[in-house]
Amino acid sequence: MRELSQRLTMIDRPILPSGITKIEQGHRRVDADDLVALAMALGVSPNRLLLDPEADDAELALTDAFPVTRSQAWDWATGRWALPDVFDERRSPLPADREMEFRRANRPNEPKPETTPLKDLVALGPVLRPVVDAIRAALGTGAVTFDQVLEYLDVWSTLNTTKWATADTDPGDLGDKPKATRSHKSATPKGG
Repeated sequence: MRELSQRLTMIDRPILPSGITKIEQGHRRVDADDLVALAMALGVSPNRLLLDPEADDAELALTDAFPVTRSQAWDWATGRWALPDVFDERRSPLPADREMEFRRANRPNEPKPETTPLKDLVALGPVLRPVVDAIRAALGTGAVTFDQVLEYLDVWSTLNTTKWATADTDPGDLGDKPKATRSHKSATPKGG
C-alpha cells in the first residue's frame, strides 16, 4: 500500500495508504482521475481495473439490467465491437454502419479504413479469390473462427509493416523488404 501510495504521489495524484485500503474494501469511491492514476501506477489500463481479468463466456453485469459475457465487455471497452443495442429487448447487434461508427469513435488510434468502391472490389475478385478460398478452408477445419482469421491478418500486417519500417532504418536481411521504389502500402511481401 505504501509503495502504491508513493507512486501515486509521484504522478501528482496522492492517495494515502489508508485511502487505498478503503478503495480495495469498497468503502471509498474512485473518480475518473483516480482510476487513471491507479492504472498508471499499477502499469495496466483503466479497463483492466474496471473489468474482470478473464475474457471468456462467463456473464458479467455491466449494469443490473444489462449482463454480457466478459469477452463482450472487453471487446466493448477496447472499442473492438459495440455492445448489442441496449434499448432493443432482443439485444440485436448494431447495424454494420453503426458498428463501424462505434469502432471509428472508440479507436481513434487506428488508421482510418480506406473504402474501395464496390465495382473496384468486384474487379479484385480474381486476385482475392485464393484468399477467400484459404479462409474458407481454414474455417472448414473448425480449428479457427472468422474473428481469429481477421486477428491473424491484422497481426501479420502489423508485423510486416514493422519489419519494413525497421528495414528502412536498419538494413538487415529481412527477406521480404519491399523494393525502395515501392511504397509500403503497395508492397506485396513474399510467403505470407
